[in-house]
Amino acid sequence: DVNVCKDPITDPEKRSKLGRLTLECNDGIWTTVTEGKGDPDKDRLVEVFRDGKLVVDDSLMNIRKRSEGLEVAPVLAKALEDMASGTRRRAPNMPPPPSAKPKRTGTKEMQVMHDKVKSLADSVAERAGKLKAIKGALEKREVERDAARRQSEEKDIELLMKVWDESKGDIDSLVQLFDLDRELVRKKEPTDAKDFATKL
Repeated sequence: DVNVCKDPITDPEKRSKLGRLTLECNDGIWTTVTEGKGDPDKDRLVEVFRDGKLVVDDSLMNIRKRSEGLEVAPVLAKALEDMASGTRRRAPNMPPPPSAKPKRTGTKEMQVMHDKVKSLADSVAERAGKLKAIKGALEKREVERDAARRQSEEKDIELLMKVWDESKGDIDSLVQLFDLDRELVRKKEPTDAKDFATKL
């Protein structure tokens, strides 16, 4: 017999172990051992294919358990039994494949998000309406104040024009009546009642 292995001359680090190997698990650590150096009683390798046919149909769950060193003996026993009988059976304790049902994700979350966005939009619209109403009220109040101010000024002008008429435009008497600066009045002496009322 020839121990088969690979030994690339271009990369000695890729040299493989010789011959028929054993796979052993010691204290949770898996190790591949070269032929003649391993312990056959600890060998975990099982023949899965023979002459192109699958002789062991195992589940992913059991494969993972074997990799953790769990429930090895029942699986090996069943595999050996299948190999001896030449039949192909499902591994023991293998659950049926789960039915593939399309999973709709995010429907509830999307509805909750939609409700939050709608609530926020309604709140913003309500606040915008209130701000618009407040702005309108302030503008109306300002217009009313301007109108009242103009009306008051017009009444004051009418009264001052009457005073001018009653004094017959006598600047000296008007200066004395309103306690005005005579020199300033002389520089900007009014020409009529309206001019006097406006300048005052």
